[in-house]
Amino acid sequence: MSVNQNYSMPYPVLGLGDDYKEGYFNIVPKIQVKDDYLHISQGDVEIVNDTLVELYENKKITTAYKILCSSTLYSKVVIGEMKEKIEVSKLANQVLIEGFLITTEDIVGFTDPDFNDDYFEFGNGVFDVDKNSIIGVAGKQEIPLVQ
Repeated sequence: MSVNQNYSMPYPVLGLGDDYKEGYFNIVPKIQVKDDYLHISQGDVEIVNDTLVELYENKKITTAYKILCSSTLYSKVVIGEMKEKIEVSKLANQVLIEGFLITTEDIVGFTDPDFNDDYFEFGNGVFDVDKNSIIGVAGKQEIPLVQ
């Protein structure tokens, strides 16, 4: 589930290149180290796109997170609201959090007037998106760990 700039989908994904004319998706997790545990909670989820906000409010899409510490090979995927408690001894150097919007059900006829015009010019701008598909990318957040 790692994302890089060369990642692409057959349908528009908010946050990847110029798939959308306007809008963005951002996460700001709350992070705290307490009693030898790293606590990560969902914090703020900001979606700037009317179509995706409506899908999120109607629970047709949700958040998904990938938590990774490459130094210790710790990895976990969380779907929905994030409330994680990780032993600090399982981590070293830094933790990387990637945020996504994924579908919670099949969405037939997925379209948005904010899709890049190319989706309408070279197709009809309407897509059938399967359950658990990524439709938004918030990028990566690095959490440095001090020993």
